[in-house]
Order: sequence, then structure tokens, then C-alpha cells
Amino acid sequence: MPIVGHLLYLIALLWAVTPLTEAISLPRGYNKPLAPNSDPFYTPDAGSWRSQPPGSILKSRQVTIGSALLIPKGLAAGYQLLYRTTNAHGLPNYAVTTILIPFGAKLDRFISYHIGYDSANNDCGPSYGLQFGASTNASEALIELKIGMLPYLEKKIPLVVPDYLQVDAAFTVGPTTAYGVLDSMRAVLRSTHITGLSENATITMHGYSQGALAAEWAGEYRSTYAPEVHIAGAAIGGMPYNISEVFMAVEKTLSSGLAAGCLVGVGNVYPHFKAYVDEHLIPKYRPFLELARKECVADFYKIVYGYTVQLAFRNISDWFDNGRGYISDNLDLFNEIGVLGRHGMPDFPLYVWKGTDDEVAVGIEEHDALVQTWCDAGIPVRYLRVHKTLHTPTIPPGLPGARAFMMDIFEGNPPTECTTEDKFEIGEE
Repeated sequence: MPIVGHLLYLIALLWAVTPLTEAISLPRGYNKPLAPNSDPFYTPDAGSWRSQPPGSILKSRQVTIGSALLIPKGLAAGYQLLYRTTNAHGLPNYAVTTILIPFGAKLDRFISYHIGYDSANNDCGPSYGLQFGASTNASEALIELKIGMLPYLEKKIPLVVPDYLQVDAAFTVGPTTAYGVLDSMRAVLRSTHITGLSENATITMHGYSQGALAAEWAGEYRSTYAPEVHIAGAAIGGMPYNISEVFMAVEKTLSSGLAAGCLVGVGNVYPHFKAYVDEHLIPKYRPFLELARKECVADFYKIVYGYTVQLAFRNISDWFDNGRGYISDNLDLFNEIGVLGRHGMPDFPLYVWKGTDDEVAVGIEEHDALVQTWCDAGIPVRYLRVHKTLHTPTIPPGLPGARAFMMDIFEGNPPTECTTEDKFEIGEE
């Protein structure tokens, strides 16, 4: 039943992004956007970009947001910035962030909204998926546009959506996401002449699952990497505490393909890890791993596309000649890039929600302990524990509280203490 419920919820999300209006075709004369690996905008011009400070704007453009099935009402403009950032090795890198400006926008604030795009291929990033005419292979962005972003836009709050995995598509590499998020904020604060957003804008963050990880890692690194960037608060849900535990938890489940995506994402950044995988991967399983390299996580309009669909219920450990040795032999690396709380902690108020039966982001006890650590350090946290709920179905119960938290932050009424709420199904209290 949990698997059936999970699938039904995904179907419900698909219906949610299909408005009750007739689909429209691409406007005459409108050219479909190029995918990032083919679009020159995603590459800096030759020159001295590496010597520019992190957060420097390297290119900018205006883009059309939405799809033939979802035209976001009330959106005045969409912009994209190519910005200088830093990779996991501390070297210059670059990424794209997308800025959504609603009509009547309150330009003294923005939410850094982190889509959980779960892909080790740069063509799957939200900067592409959000563009009108983009391939539905990157449709995760449209799901979040409808479910998560439109309510904020209706409140006239600008949204900033970074490709926080950077050009390397460093899926699950925590430091990469931290730099990608923080340098996106720096770039946006420097974009007044392009977007109209104030250079002193109040900043918050919103994310679920991988998107929440990006926010949490940004919180851990902010004080040392970008101390001039002030974050007023974050709403984060469904965080995986330890990626090694995720590898084991998803084996032979609906989400088993995520482990393959993680392996490719880490290998995109760490050549020695890619070499390890190549050495121990049994040849007959190589085509399966290549799926995670070539395809996005899922296409909500084409059920047979996406690496997670095609790799569901696989035992990834069977792909290696040393079984789960691929985890134990690389534990130091996984702990460094994929365990929360090892590099600092957020220093701003938090709204956190988590399903107690989350089958992907496992470890509710570790998650509870992390929240308690924040509280002990004086960080105000509103914590919602959603009982007997899996990973994806935990999203909706937390959204009303996340939005209320955001409005409290922007209105100058942040939480001042830690609170915990346990949400049960009716009749289970």
C-alpha cells in the first residue's frame, strides 16, 4: 500500500500541473530554448571570469516562464543570470539562477527557492525546465512551479531558483550546493539594474528533500563563505541526514534509482570516485548506471522516461563486484559531502518538517537530534513531525506552515523559540 499511495500521489501532482483550460501551442515565431549542454548562455565567455569574485554576474537574459499547459498568472518577468561560483574543490565554477518577478512585486525581499531536481545531468536543471517550450524531461521544475512557487508569487514575493548543483551537476555533493546557493544570492543582490531587486533585500529559503539539503548546507557555510549575505530564515522539509544511509534504504524500492544518480553526481566532481566505480562496476550493469548519467529523474508527462522509473526496485549493490563495498570503501568522502551538521549550523530561524516513516530520507531519530542541536544552540525552530507518512506524501502537510513562516519572517515576526508539533492522521492521536 505505501508504494501504491506513493504512485497515486505522483499522479495527483501531474493533474495539479494541468490547468482546467485548453492547452495552447507555442506562439508563432517562438523558438524552443536550447538545453543547457547546447546553450552558449550556460558557458562564460573567454576571458578573466575565473578571477572575478564569487557571485559576479557573467551574463544575463530575459526568459519566458511556464509551459503550454501552465502559464503562471501574475508573473511580470523572468530573468536568468550566469554567475561565478565555487566548486567542491574550492576552484572557480559557474551556474545559472532564474529570477521570477510577479506584477506588483515587493522588491525588498526574495525567496531562494530550491527545486529538488535529483539529476546528475545539467540538462535537467530548473533554469531549463522552467522555460517555456523546454523538454518535459525536466518537468520536475513545472511541478514545483505549480505546487510550491505560485502561492508565493500570488503574494507578490519574487523567487530566485538556482541551479545549485552547478554546471557539474554535482547531485548530493553538499559543499557544491552551499556555494551554488550563496553565490546565487550574491549575484541577485548585484542585479538591481537588471531585475529591480533591492541590493539590501531580505532573503529566505524554501526547499524540500534535495532542495532542503541545499538550504541547510548554505546555512552551514554562510558564516565562513559568504558572511555578508544575511539570511532571515528557511523552510526546509524531507532532508536526508546521511547519504550513505539513503543508499542502503532505497535498495530494491521504488526509489532505488536515486542511488545510481548519486553515484554519477559524486563522480562528476570527484574523479577518484568515478575511477573507483568504473573499476568495481560489473560490466553488464554499466548501461543501467549510464541511464542516470543521460536521463533526468523523471518526466511527469512520459511515464517510461527517467532513470528512477527504469531503475526502480533494483539492488544497486548487486552492480558491484564488492557489493556494499562501494559505500564502506568511500565512507570518508560520503561523510564529508553528505552528512549534515559537520561544517557548522544555520544561524537563522527555521521551519522544518519531516515524515516519521520517510523511506528515502531515513533516520527520524538522527533528524530529531539535529533539530535539538540547533535548538540547544539558540536557533528558533518550528518543527513539524508528520507521523506514518512517506517521503513524497509528506510535502503537502508542511506547505501551509512553511508559507505562514515565510510571511512571519517578511513581516518582522520571526519565531523566538523552539516548538514541536506532531501531526497524526485523524483518529491516531
